Amino acid sequence: SRRFRDFISRIFIEDG
Repeated sequence: SRRFRDFISRIFIEDG
């Protein structure tokens, strides 16, 4: 699923 990656990215690349 692409939504899963977007979700993970938001948590893993939580830089801001």
